[in-house]
Amino acid sequence: MYYFIVNTAGGGGQAAINWKELKVLMKNDAVEYKAYRTKSVGDAGNIAHRIVEKFKGASDGEPIDLIVVGGDGTINEVLNGVEHLSDIRLGIIPSGSGNDFARGLKVSKDVSSAWDRIQKNETRSMDIGEIIVRDYIADVEAQDIPHRFGISAGVGLDAIVCKKLSSTTFKSFLNFIGLGQLSYILVTVKSLFTMRTTDMRIVIKGDSEPVVRNLKNSIFMAAMNMRAEGGGVKMAPDAKLDDGMLSICAAYDISKFEGLSLLPLLTSGKHVGKDGFYNADGSEISVTMKQPMTVHADGEYLGEHTQMTFRVYKEELETF
Repeated sequence: MYYFIVNTAGGGGQAAINWKELKVLMKNDAVEYKAYRTKSVGDAGNIAHRIVEKFKGASDGEPIDLIVVGGDGTINEVLNGVEHLSDIRLGIIPSGSGNDFARGLKVSKDVSSAWDRIQKNETRSMDIGEIIVRDYIADVEAQDIPHRFGISAGVGLDAIVCKKLSSTTFKSFLNFIGLGQLSYILVTVKSLFTMRTTDMRIVIKGDSEPVVRNLKNSIFMAAMNMRAEGGGVKMAPDAKLDDGMLSICAAYDISKFEGLSLLPLLTSGKHVGKDGFYNADGSEISVTMKQPMTVHADGEYLGEHTQMTFRVYKEELETF
């Protein structure tokens, strides 16, 4: 039995098209399934939670085959909606604008190919990241708020871009005409020149002694579980999604015009080792900043914060 979570609004309507094609394929294959459609933000996580709680008892101890027809945002909701990720095996029919999660797993955007991959029943395990932000509420003690991610989490420019794109119709229009990635580039350039930088202290824990780096005038810092975010921007070209490590990519202490000139290097993954960039690996990364900056996880806006910790859980999720 397959359980589908379908975001028909994903990818500017591409998910609805993909779902229709997939239903024909499943009918031809006489596949038994249940499907649940999302109606608003947050639905995918709630639906995933209900599916696991309702049906895990009937699965004879085996993980539930949960398939997402949608994009990175829908997948992230599922990752955070399921209490124990060992209860599911996750499949994807890529149907968003960025599809970085599917790209990291090398899942084809072709519906038939993606479905064949699931039916082969060959799985692999991948790491899952977690970002914990310090949430300060008036007259209430600071609380640690955790949020899982599969692709990346970060602070600064990339998070600002994600926040802006989540509330604009421009992205939907470009998705509709097949130029969704262009929206990331255009909003990135504009945000680069309007954002405020800040000093950042990073503590990186790994296999050896902790490493401390103080980065002046930081533009962004991303903790990458996969190689690329933002529709294919290769922030961490050497990242591996099953090594128990997060790959840091940070840009700092360069002018806005220098940042613009270096953008093509970042997009193509040729920025590693260049002035203005810092790359490193770690299993736990703590960040403290002088001024609050925008934070995201898998492109989902998590607020404005000055303190956060990134962790990784090795081979936490089984995927098709």
